[in-house]
Amino acid sequence: MSTFLEEVAARSHKRVQADKQRTTVEQLRLWIKKKPPVNNFREAIHKQGQVSLIAELKQASPSAGLIRKENDIPGRIKAYVEGGAGALSILTEEEYFHGSPQFLEAARNETKLPLLRKDFIVDSYQIEESRVLGADAILLIAAILPAGMLYDFVQRTIDTQLTPLVEVHDERDLERAINAHAKVIGVNNRDLKTLKVDMATGDRLIPQIPKIGYTIVAESGIRTADDVRRYKKAGAHTILVGESLMRQADAVEAVRILVEAGKD
Repeated sequence: MSTFLEEVAARSHKRVQADKQRTTVEQLRLWIKKKPPVNNFREAIHKQGQVSLIAELKQASPSAGLIRKENDIPGRIKAYVEGGAGALSILTEEEYFHGSPQFLEAARNETKLPLLRKDFIVDSYQIEESRVLGADAILLIAAILPAGMLYDFVQRTIDTQLTPLVEVHDERDLERAINAHAKVIGVNNRDLKTLKVDMATGDRLIPQIPKIGYTIVAESGIRTADDVRRYKKAGAHTILVGESLMRQADAVEAVRILVEAGKD
């Protein structure tokens, strides 16, 4: 029986093959030449003495089901910006997370904040596609990319002027991320094989990442100001929060609470 991660990776491969039939990589490269310079994602989320926030547009997930059917995408983007988020994360995976590449394009039209494309990147085609869509950074999941491919994707992402955020869940993933020369590392409290969240994962892994030369992002399960302080104490520079923000009607205030906690 395949795990969720294996299943979604296989479906992502099929989706990319269909995308390639509609738009060639050569066409993507022509469009990239016409794109404006990217925003500096790492600079926006790594602030001295505080924990910044990556606020995520996330309508659903395999573990939580439907979180919020957002009828006003531009309005939520504006609320995240007004609340003080340092960057935004946009889900573009359609089947499991109800995301869309169009949401990334919509966010790009609404804000100059750096944007992270959050999807299951399994083919280098998606790197250049992300640049065309308006991303400034992309998520690379160590658990679904063999070591050589992870290294290659990190370099290709940088060559495309994007920032690679390499996500890890255990010590093996972390070793591979560092060996791949990733400088922005996300520690995910959620095991993508079982979908279970263990907040102690961040407590354990974050201190193992060198503090000089790296930007550390804590992910999953973060809901309260105390959670923010917890991972700041562990050594995180940034938190990424989606589900708990999406459940709040007053997104501005929800973002502001977490941002202020990061300054404590």
